[in-house]
Amino acid sequence: MPQQLDLGELQVGSAKYGFNQQYTGYLTHVHSTANEINEVVDPDHSTPDSRRQHRIACENAKFDQEYYMENYLNDEDIQPLIKHPLSTDTLSDPEFTATEQQTMVNLPSKTLLISNKQAVYLGMVDLLFAYSLELRSHLGELTIESAWAIGAVSSTLSNLEQFSTLRETCVASYRRGLAYTLYRHWDLCERAMDDVRVICQNGRRAILKVFLDLKRVFDEHDVYYVYSKLFLDDYCVWLQVGASDEVLKSLADKLAHIEVEQEEVEWDLDVLEDRVLMSSDSEAEEEEKEEEKEEPMRRPLIEML
Repeated sequence: MPQQLDLGELQVGSAKYGFNQQYTGYLTHVHSTANEINEVVDPDHSTPDSRRQHRIACENAKFDQEYYMENYLNDEDIQPLIKHPLSTDTLSDPEFTATEQQTMVNLPSKTLLISNKQAVYLGMVDLLFAYSLELRSHLGELTIESAWAIGAVSSTLSNLEQFSTLRETCVASYRRGLAYTLYRHWDLCERAMDDVRVICQNGRRAILKVFLDLKRVFDEHDVYYVYSKLFLDDYCVWLQVGASDEVLKSLADKLAHIEVEQEEVEWDLDVLEDRVLMSSDSEAEEEEKEEEKEEPMRRPLIEML
């Protein structure tokens, strides 16, 4: 069952966050809870700039060179994830289950006056990427850890980020996809972002289907349900009455043409990959030399036989 927040206990700070930057006070006591998604030091007294700077610092600290190189070299378990087909739930005209229909009926009735439409669409892209990457990482299934995993990858949830361009949204998504996930592989991030493109191309109903699933996952968590109140409930309302299929298709077209470069993500990924390849070549040469040394020792035995 969805958890209830006691609105009377909310303490108001100066910062605004959440969907359309319209909430405050919801994260006042976040550090006294078991919220492992949040990275903002003092959400209710933060600024967009301080949150962004801290997010980038957290990502830099979290990125693990050895982890990345290991996944780059030994990707036998990752390749099937990349090749896995996209769920049929993301079709352009999906069916809604009885539970999903009831969830939509139970959504708060409100008029959403969007002050920054671009930020709302970009936040949607960020959340779709986090969801798609988690879904693809488990061959189309979500797990008991999925609320945390999605929240950790989403800059919108973990750092209350508000993006201003599609490129910076994609770059941030890749950075977190390479620093916080179980599988940290460039091609897996590329495939997840292509999933986002397909979902956007399929329009509002396909995206609403995803956000209803996101809401279900977060509603069921004892701590992370707060993100439904801050973001997901309003996204589910907005996708029904405010989002534009024309804008979504334009967004899908932009995603098809945007190409994130490794240099934008930083962390010298190309250098790390070259190091892995050189090390792999060196090991292969050593094995060859060992085999050559052993060959003369085998010959006398063969001749005796």
